[in-house]
Amino acid sequence: MDEHYLVNRTLRQIDYHLLYLELPRLQDLRIHYDNPPAGFTTDFFTTWNCRDLRSMEMANIAPRIMTATSLTSFSMTYSNGMDTVSLPLLQHFLKASTSIENLSFIFEDDHFERIPVQNSVVLANVQSLRLKVMNSGMGAIQPVIQAFTFPGLNDLDIVGR
Repeated sequence: MDEHYLVNRTLRQIDYHLLYLELPRLQDLRIHYDNPPAGFTTDFFTTWNCRDLRSMEMANIAPRIMTATSLTSFSMTYSNGMDTVSLPLLQHFLKASTSIENLSFIFEDDHFERIPVQNSVVLANVQSLRLKVMNSGMGAIQPVIQAFTFPGLNDLDIVGR
């Protein structure tokens, strides 16, 4: 049996079993994958009860708003070279997540030419921004950065390779 088939089949089954979990003490959530198989429910985690969630790290998956979290740190990684994360959806998520103070955008081997959004979203509570760029094109990076304004920013970390 093909390994790719096994992974796709497993992912399709795991999303269903992860719905509606009670995780009241969960503080850190990391969800990373390259390309989900067809039919995979990428927002399964939005059904969870995790009111103590402080940190969320996503890779190639659009974040969705979760109820009753205390999210202070968010990281978004673009690494598959496709536009799997819609900028308007990311803007909506970050605008609604008003407790986020530490924000990170990571671009790894990303050369997708993203379409810029018309209006930038003000993220007044973000105090720290980290940009990590590794072998990625400006057409992938610039629209993401220009989609937001950070009037309260007091710490900027830029890492490039």
